[in-house]
Amino acid sequence: MNPSLIKRGLDDEMYANACPTIGSLLAAHYSTPEKHREDLYSADGFFFSMYPDRRIYLRPAFSLEFDVDEDPKRPTLWVQVMQLSPGFHQIIPVWRGKAFWNGPDADSDISVGILCYAFAQRHGMHLSEWYAYISDQRINKTSKTTRKAKATVIH
Repeated sequence: MNPSLIKRGLDDEMYANACPTIGSLLAAHYSTPEKHREDLYSADGFFFSMYPDRRIYLRPAFSLEFDVDEDPKRPTLWVQVMQLSPGFHQIIPVWRGKAFWNGPDADSDISVGILCYAFAQRHGMHLSEWYAYISDQRINKTSKTTRKAKATVIH
């Protein structure tokens, strides 16, 4: 949205009370024949060509698909890929953590729908795995700060 259209102070309450959408949250990516990331579009297109009756599936996010940096210690991000129409895909993050279901793709559109509901019930993440990752990040930051402070002490 164009920032010049928003009148801060005057419009804040209206925006605060608006129901956020996938578009306003920038929570989805879209692949179209005209605009796409080649590796993602090819993988998703291949899946839908192999399973023409499917309209939705789950897969691990590709490198830098949603995460702004690569951190191999970060729990896996799973995305739901929905074929809106042939060649048009909507990709949204739905789960962060280990898979608790059988198979990366689930076996039907119905099972993916059931899983997405389960993801929402679990707040979208494997909490213990995420908290372990966050704790490790805190320890790393504290260690770096301590090392930096020790290095700057004048003897």
